[in-house]
Amino acid sequence: RNHFFPFILFFIAVYILRDVTYRKKWIDFLYIVFIILLADVYIEKLLDLAGISRGILPWYQYQFTHYYRFIDTDAGARLVDNPEQSPILGLLGWNNPTACAITALFSFFVPFLLRPGIKKSPEMPKVACLTLPSKIILFVLTIGALAILTIKTPFVALAVVFLVYMLKGGNNKSIKTIVVVTIITAFV
Repeated sequence: RNHFFPFILFFIAVYILRDVTYRKKWIDFLYIVFIILLADVYIEKLLDLAGISRGILPWYQYQFTHYYRFIDTDAGARLVDNPEQSPILGLLGWNNPTACAITALFSFFVPFLLRPGIKKSPEMPKVACLTLPSKIILFVLTIGALAILTIKTPFVALAVVFLVYMLKGGNNKSIKTIVVVTIITAFV
């Protein structure tokens, strides 16, 4: 699986990425996954604030019974007395992978988000056609989700992504974005 599956995926990826239509569908799919991951973090936080057990979510039940952070695999006993005191896990089952996935997907969309507004057209992905207020809301929701997940490294990764984008594109407007990200990172 570690050698042959990526080898097979290479040919599938080449087929998908050569055609503009398939490329647009792939980007739209990643955008939907990104929105689902973001929405899930906020739903879990709302459940937590409302005092509703997050244990009602199926991935929490699975993690509480199978994940090594919650059980001792040798004795089969619980390591954590009350798993409800765990951090927000996210859809991927633990806050680190969820934060990394959100950061990676947001970083993938940065060129679309920093580009000036594009009119809706059939050949452009959905994320490229967002209005400026929508782009700002998406940026704020991403920073908020990362703050809820309480992982600090993604903030540094986002600052590096913005820095690389600014250096590559020579866009002075990106400097303002980097300053905002740095300030938010310093306070979180």
